[in-house]
Amino acid sequence: MGMVEAIRLAAERGCEIIAAGDGRIAIRAINYDADPYELEERRLLAMSAEEFLNEWIPPHYEP
Repeated sequence: MGMVEAIRLAAERGCEIIAAGDGRIAIRAINYDADPYELEERRLLAMSAEEFLNEWIPPHYEP
């Protein structure tokens, strides 16, 4: 998966991807409250879109 696709998928789900330094990226929710995730950019680029969505997009917490 490419970075552009990851950014698009994240944005469609209320999240953003930002640089976290030293080849790492952070995935954080912008439309809801959830803890951010951080991982190596090369790992993101090596995974499938399905894995990214299932494992790295922060879950929505419903009250």
